[in-house]
Amino acid sequence: MPELSLFIVTFNCACNLIQPKLFASHLLGALPPVTSRASDNGGSLPDILVLSLQEVAPLPLSFLGGRFLAPYLNNFHHAVQLASAAGQGDGSRGGHYSAIISRNVGSTAIMVFARQGCADAVKWIDVAGVGTGLWAMGNKGAVGARLGLSSLTGRIRHDEADLVEVTFVAAHLAPSERGCQRRNEDWESIARRLVFAPVEASPLRSLVNTRRSSSSRSDGEQDPLLPGGSESDAAVSQGIYRPTSYLFLAGDLNYRTNGSSPAPNAYRMYPQPTHDIADPRHHIHLLQGDQLARELQAGRTCHGLKELPIDFPPTYKYLSKPPQQSGDHQGVWNWERYRWPSWCDRILFLDIPPWSSADRRGLRFHEYTTLPITPTSDHRPVALSLSIPLEPIPQPSEDVVEEGSDPRLNPPFSLDPAWREKRVWARRREVAVGLVAYLVLTWEGNGILLALIVGCAGGWWVARGLLP
Repeated sequence: MPELSLFIVTFNCACNLIQPKLFASHLLGALPPVTSRASDNGGSLPDILVLSLQEVAPLPLSFLGGRFLAPYLNNFHHAVQLASAAGQGDGSRGGHYSAIISRNVGSTAIMVFARQGCADAVKWIDVAGVGTGLWAMGNKGAVGARLGLSSLTGRIRHDEADLVEVTFVAAHLAPSERGCQRRNEDWESIARRLVFAPVEASPLRSLVNTRRSSSSRSDGEQDPLLPGGSESDAAVSQGIYRPTSYLFLAGDLNYRTNGSSPAPNAYRMYPQPTHDIADPRHHIHLLQGDQLARELQAGRTCHGLKELPIDFPPTYKYLSKPPQQSGDHQGVWNWERYRWPSWCDRILFLDIPPWSSADRRGLRFHEYTTLPITPTSDHRPVALSLSIPLEPIPQPSEDVVEEGSDPRLNPPFSLDPAWREKRVWARRREVAVGLVAYLVLTWEGNGILLALIVGCAGGWWVARGLLP
């Protein structure tokens, strides 16, 4: 059976511009050897590359979007091209990537790239977004892209039911050690209000004006702030769970390893590089307190989703500088003392449903690991490399629908019928807050504000001189 290879990276940018060359040098480093992941569709670069980004830019710029956010996402676009070009140079990973879709809700963004030769297989795209921050704004929340792909093996597909559906969701949940319940509530909001609609009619058109290739599914122009959608949008909209779609959730889910802040001297026992599991500073001991594993097992969050075993160090919270070594098993990890080191950055997946063919190959995982520490962030990127069968998930039979407990058939929460109106009003609040914050908190905004004040004062002075 042919396969579709995926490479998913989640990264909290800490509101800083990345260094494209440095990020590119690390980006594809988590790929396994070519021989273990080569697929029947040709080429050794992953067919689809997904970037889940959180805190992608300072909040005023993220809320305003458009040209304010473009430089931050353009750097990632540049890094992807540099990484693929470097791979092409050594002859083992030939091919560049085309940008398929880029969307953001506040400071959370998703970027989807397709290997050249795979981009034309994307037949349709649905997008979705929801804010879970203050007043449902996008300082926290989720944004998603759902792709319908045809076969890459040369077979002609005309039936919509024959398309392979893949859903990618980038998320950023509530922070702090004591915020576990709030994170669960954020997940509920995502499950209720992350509703997918066709990209042409979505009320969540991105304000990002990134540079895209000719194969991109966007015209590259800046989309209107709140474009109108047709009344039929609701009929074709879907929630995060869909019976015929693969599902991947990646982001800063923010679940910690302790429910309270660390004591002043707790940092002395924070994890450090060691191969000795008996060493109390081996990270496996801290992993035993992981909140996400506990909440998943209890069925209180990310319902039905799974995660591969974690054998990498915590991804948060590092000092904003790289460790004093070239590898993970030398020197020390430099932790912030006032936060428990935690696996905040995670990638989860929904397994193939039970009504799928019995002889069908399941998800084939290659690597789940971290990328090197980036000096611009206190988070460490996490990457998942895998392959999925290039065959559509079939619709379940009526008997399966009635008896099934799979979340695709019986979602943990019903969709909010007012999802559209809530997002529209939240977007208006984001623009208002973003504009005020930009004028007050940024040097460029201060300059504009000062010019306005001087202009108004000058106009008043001139008008006063002309009055008798």
